[in-house]
Amino acid sequence: MGAYDADTSAAGFGALREAHAKLGALIERPSVNLIELAKAFTAVASAMASIARDAGRPSLRFDAVERALDLRTPKSALRAFVEG
Repeated sequence: MGAYDADTSAAGFGALREAHAKLGALIERPSVNLIELAKAFTAVASAMASIARDAGRPSLRFDAVERALDLRTPKSALRAFVEG
């Protein structure tokens, strides 16, 4: 395995598979609640960030996505980052 590979049998992949399955099921519906969709996407992002940390390869980008999706992060902080 390469330096940026992670073993898919690791515990974190269970959470990623669950989150991915939920997201996949939502987008197959004829309509979807956008809040529900956002929560499913957040679960995918959080699982990915966790996998990276557990693999000893923390990712600033994954952490940024996770923080951006966290509803406790002030919109002003997001706006400042995006408008850079």
